[in-house]
Amino acid sequence: MGSAMPNGLAPIVRVDRILVGRPIKVLAFMMSLGHLFFIMIAIASSSWIVSDSTCSGLWEECWTRNNVSDCTYRPANTGYSAACGVLMLSAALISGIAATSYACGMLTKDSNKKAVIYTFTIGLQGVSALVESVALIAFPISHMREISERRAPQTAAQWDIGWAYYIGWVSVLSVIVAMVMLFLDMNSEELVYRERVTRCDEVDDV
Repeated sequence: MGSAMPNGLAPIVRVDRILVGRPIKVLAFMMSLGHLFFIMIAIASSSWIVSDSTCSGLWEECWTRNNVSDCTYRPANTGYSAACGVLMLSAALISGIAATSYACGMLTKDSNKKAVIYTFTIGLQGVSALVESVALIAFPISHMREISERRAPQTAAQWDIGWAYYIGWVSVLSVIVAMVMLFLDMNSEELVYRERVTRCDEVDDV
């Protein structure tokens, strides 16, 4: 036959499975990492609620008086701040697990495992977005209520939303976009099968 080798032996045909990173999945993975990055910035910042001389975050309050800036940890009796902080940290932890799961799904060559891992990742991302959204909604409402109760009512009108709070919502949008992109492309084939013909004498040399 025409496929026979000169020495009369048939060649050895191997089928290799090659992982191909689909652009939409790679982009969704980058969005997942972006969510983790943005949420950590929001957690660490003290600019959730700001005024002319004061800013407040999840863990501390900072103020400027006579050109001198100082920060202090938020009082222990502001339970809403600690609760929102725990929610944000939980969302970040879940997001980190989701990103790790996502990476494992992209690297595995088992199609059945891929589907299970991607479904698990989408579930984690949804929980993370929900938990973070609850914290982002509850914090400014509780903070304004605290100001109204403990200080003059007109003081509450002098406060505004800080940049870190908006970063928090950017992180929520990032994980939602990543979740939708992964869901839409979850069942797309990521494996390419390629035949490789090896001559018998090449095998003997190896």
